[in-house]
Order: sequence, then structure tokens, then C-alpha cells
Amino acid sequence: MADDRRKNIRLDLALPIRYRIVRNHREIQKLISHKTSGSRNLSAGGLCLLVNEDVTKEDIVKLQLTLPDEEKPVVAFAEIVWIEPKGAESLIGLRFLAIKEQDITRINGYVAQQKESGAKESR
Repeated sequence: MADDRRKNIRLDLALPIRYRIVRNHREIQKLISHKTSGSRNLSAGGLCLLVNEDVTKEDIVKLQLTLPDEEKPVVAFAEIVWIEPKGAESLIGLRFLAIKEQDITRINGYVAQQKESGAKESR
């Protein structure tokens, strides 16, 4: 049995994600502008995101994502827990820090539904 430290089921899923790296508290006031990228996987605990800018584990990321077939976006703040450089881009592992409980429930429901439909679970 593999050592899996995750608490939540993670699903391979490419979603468009709006994000902004927050480098200090003053920047929180400037959260209006976002960049767009795509996720590599998603769980109720966080996600993997491809970014094309320099990031550090000290950065906080504001995320906005819309699950397929839903209109209301999920908005969350996440910490960077790992960084994997990929040339000019990086894959970053994000753990949600601030997210509404109802949005966690929505993500869990979507992931469970997709898993039942045969979607590939991420390792």
C-alpha cells in the first residue's frame, strides 16, 4: 500500500482557474486583477496549478474556479506547499487556507460524482 498523506480524494481535472499571488499584506488591497491558468487536479483540500511567474512557498494565492455545469465560482485563499519548475513555468501544489464550508462540500460532491463516473483519481 502506498504512503498517501492526503486526507481528501484528488481527481485529475483540468479547470480554468483565476489566481493572484499575494506577496504582502498591502497587495491584498489590489486583488482585483487576476491571471488565468489551468489546474492539474482538484480536491477539497487544494489543487495543483500551472503558473508562469516566480513564486515562493511564502506566497499566498487567491483562487477563483468554477466547477463544470455550475455558475457560482468557488473563491479561496491557498498556501503554496510545493513548487516544481517546468522550464519557464512551474507546477505549484496549493492547500486551501480560507474557503467556505459550502464550497468544500461542492468540491467533494463534484469529485465523488466524477470518480463514480470513472474519472481518473490523481495520486
